[in-house]
Amino acid sequence: MAKAIGIHTLAEGVETREQMLFLRSIGCEMLQGYYYSKPMDSEMYVDYLTNSGIVVENVSDHQYWDSIGQINFLSPDPLNDIESQPLAENDISMFRESSSALALIELSGRDVKVQYANKSYLDGIKKIGYNSLAALEDAIENVPNVYYKDLIDQITSTLKTDKLIKKDHFANNIYFTYSTKCIAKSDGKYMIAASIRTYDPVHEVNRSDLFEKYSRVLLNTYDHVTVIDFKKDAIIARLFSKIGFPLEYTLLPLSEARKRFAKNEIPRNERDRFLRYIDYDSIHRHMEQTGNTALQQPFHIKFQDGEYKLMDVRIMRTTVEDGEKFLFIIQSMSPSALAISEEIIKTDPNRFTEW
Repeated sequence: MAKAIGIHTLAEGVETREQMLFLRSIGCEMLQGYYYSKPMDSEMYVDYLTNSGIVVENVSDHQYWDSIGQINFLSPDPLNDIESQPLAENDISMFRESSSALALIELSGRDVKVQYANKSYLDGIKKIGYNSLAALEDAIENVPNVYYKDLIDQITSTLKTDKLIKKDHFANNIYFTYSTKCIAKSDGKYMIAASIRTYDPVHEVNRSDLFEKYSRVLLNTYDHVTVIDFKKDAIIARLFSKIGFPLEYTLLPLSEARKRFAKNEIPRNERDRFLRYIDYDSIHRHMEQTGNTALQQPFHIKFQDGEYKLMDVRIMRTTVEDGEKFLFIIQSMSPSALAISEEIIKTDPNRFTEW
C-alpha cells in the first residue's frame, strides 16, 4: 500500500537476519533495530561510524536511492507500474510465466552489480544459461559486446531514453522477453530495473510450432546455409542448399573444406579474398570492430550448370548452441544490389580486398 501511494517506508524493530531479508525482499527502503545495533551514546555512535566504514549520503546519492525506493517489489508487473502504462490487450508476453521476475542492476562504466534479484528472476536467467548472479555479472562485464549485441543495444537504449524497453530474445533454446527501465542516475551510476519472461509450458508448444513453421519460410529465402565451428575445425551441418554443393565438404575438416570450396566453387581471381574472408581471426576482428554479429561480401559462386553468379556471402554468429558457432549463408541479391556490386567489382576491385 505504501508503494502504491508513493510513501517511503521505514521498518523498526528489526532484530533477526530473517526479518531483515524478508523486509528487503518486499522492497522496504530503510530498516532499524537491534539486528544492526542497540542504542548508543554520541561517542559510541561516532566510533561505530568510523569503524564500520558507513558514510552519510550526499544529496545526489539520497535522490538516487529515493528514486529506486519507488519501485513496487510486490507488484505483479513492477516495470509497467513504473511506466504507468497498462499492458496492451494483444501483448503476448502476458501468456508467459509470472511477470513478477525483478532485478535491480547497477552499472558504473564496465562495472556491473546486481543489487537485488527475486526468485523468479533467478529462475529466468538460469533457463537462458546463467546459473548465478555472478555468472550474469561476469558475462556483462567481460564477454565482448558483439556476442550479446541485442541485449547490449537494449541496455544502451534504456540508458538513453529512460523509457521502458521490451524486446524478445533467443538464447539457450529459450525464447524470452527482457524488459528494462533506468530508474535512477547519479554521478555516472545507473540503476536498471529488469524483468525476464519466458514461455510457460502450456503455450510453448503452440508457439514453438509457429516458430518452426515460419523459420522454414525464412530459411527458404536463402540459397545455402551451413553451420560451422572454427574452434573445432568442423562443419556441423548443412541445413539447406538450393545450389547443390557436393556433400564431401561436410566430411572434411573446416580448414580443408574452405580451401577446397574456394578452388572448386570460386573463380580464381576471387579465391584469395574468399579465404581471407572465411578466416576466424579476420571474422572475430571485424565483428569486434564493427559491433556486428554478421558480415557479408559479394562473391561469384559456381552453380551446377557451370555458370558463376554473383551472390551475397554472409557469416553470422549464432547463440543457438553452447560455444561459438557460425552460419555460412549464400543468398541471391536483389537486382539493384546486384547491379551495384557488379559495378564496384568492375571499377573498384580493391574495395573488397581490404579485409
